[in-house]
This record gives sequence, C-alpha cells and structure tokens, in this order.
Amino acid sequence: MVPYPKSSSDDASTLDRVSSELRNSKSSDSPVAALVIQPVQCGTGYAVSDSFMKELRSLTNDNGAALIIDETYTNCGATGKSFFAYQGDADYVVFGKKTQVSGFFSRPESKHASLTFGGDNLSLL
Repeated sequence: MVPYPKSSSDDASTLDRVSSELRNSKSSDSPVAALVIQPVQCGTGYAVSDSFMKELRSLTNDNGAALIIDETYTNCGATGKSFFAYQGDADYVVFGKKTQVSGFFSRPESKHASLTFGGDNLSLL
C-alpha cells in the first residue's frame, strides 16, 4: 500500500515508491498482481494528472501487474472530463454507485482479461 498523493508535488515521490514496491515484490514469493487506484481521491478531492496515470500504467506493465481503475464515485461524468475520470489504458475499470449498477470493463486483448477470483467473473466482482 502506498499513500495517495495529496498534491501534484507529491506525484513524483509517490511514483518512485510505487516503482520500488513493484520491483521489490516482483522478486519475492508474492509479487503484486494488481494495482488499484481511484483517479480522484474522494476524501480530499485531489485528482491525479494524466501524466501520473500514464506513468503508473507504464510501471504496472513493466512489472507484470494489472492496473485497476476504481471509478465507483467518479463515473457518469462527475468530474466533468467524460463518463469516467480516467481515459487511459487500464486492464479493468470498475464502476458503480451513480450508475445504480456495479460492474467492470476489461480490455479483451489484456493479458489479464481472463483473471478471475475463484474461477468466475462473478467472484471477481
């Protein structure tokens, strides 16, 4: 677990810490399988930049971890950007609350697209 950045001045140190954690876990017996992030921290209202998210995507790709974007609070255009706050490349985007239905999107070409917990997508939810 890495603390969420509180401002853009924290972005670089947060990314360094994520990189370090992913590298260290990759060589351990229990590597990180996925990184989950909310692009907008609902408690503080801070939204990470698109460049932060691109670097995070790069780090997960380099270390064989899935990137899961949690849009539970920020979907349905709540940020004013679009339907979701994050428009980049992710393995999964989870949504709920405002849509009054919960679910997830995944990229078919993702190497993690067949990832399930317990063998079925319902368990993943």
